[in-house]
Amino acid sequence: IGGTFWLGARTKPRHALEHVVQRIFKGHTAHLKGKFDEKKAGAEWWVQVRGTDGADSNGESVTFHYDRDMWLYRHGSYSYPYLST
Repeated sequence: IGGTFWLGARTKPRHALEHVVQRIFKGHTAHLKGKFDEKKAGAEWWVQVRGTDGADSNGESVTFHYDRDMWLYRHGSYSYPYLST
């Protein structure tokens, strides 16, 4: 159980979690109307199952990290999200 998902800014939500993601996205971007490309924008969201000690089924916990475009990163470049919450 768990994984990382993407919901495009123009994508119709398919279930309750995507509806929540869409509301959060719209709430954080309402003041940015016209300042980003809705065809490319969206929200990355994830679900994780953790024990009471914070570890996953492999015994690993979430460490400090920063968001970036992983495809670009693997090709020697960095691109950070315009907005991250």
